[in-house]
Amino acid sequence: MALQRPLRGPRPRPARRARLGRCRHPGGQRHCTSPDRRVYVGWLPEDPSAWKRDIVWQVRVVPAGGEPWVQEFGPDTPSVAVAGFIAAVAAHR
Repeated sequence: MALQRPLRGPRPRPARRARLGRCRHPGGQRHCTSPDRRVYVGWLPEDPSAWKRDIVWQVRVVPAGGEPWVQEFGPDTPSVAVAGFIAAVAAHR
């Protein structure tokens, strides 16, 4: 198998990561908000009240001109599905 020469020209820039406003992680949990504080994402593996409601992930959104809403995901929801949902919310903003 012949080795290929590297491509010439400018290198592609890495994708820009979304900046989070604030993240904290008390007791193994993760709580993050967007810089404008309109989106909250919580990972709640150690929260007894969350387990009673059968949730592990919580996403809260406060749209600029609409009603706030919450989406919760249970322990059987794959993390990649939650990540895709959050990416869709971020793209829609």
